[in-house]
Amino acid sequence: MLFQIGHTLALPKNQLRIRVIEFYRWDPSPHEVIRIEYDPNRSSHLALLRNTINETYSYVIAPYNLQPGTIRSSHANLLCIVPILISVAIIRSFRQSPNSESVQTLQDFEITKLYL
Repeated sequence: MLFQIGHTLALPKNQLRIRVIEFYRWDPSPHEVIRIEYDPNRSSHLALLRNTINETYSYVIAPYNLQPGTIRSSHANLLCIVPILISVAIIRSFRQSPNSESVQTLQDFEITKLYL
């Protein structure tokens, strides 16, 4: 007998389960939270999300008040809006005369600092 059955094909009982986390969610479709899991590799909780349109699953780092069954969506559209807000703030600041400092230009510069 060349080998014993059970010893050659035996797998370890405690396999390391590595979860790939999706840090950048580019899909703006709604996702349903299936469950919250603890990840010992990161010492944090992860949320398993299911895409409601194409039924794909992904892991994200779970925020504090996230509960199973809630519907979440990513803000990928915000990346298209932010450059427009910055350009509008810069145009408004150049339209005003350099001698008069108004509250509106200060607010515009605060918006640019916020999004940069």
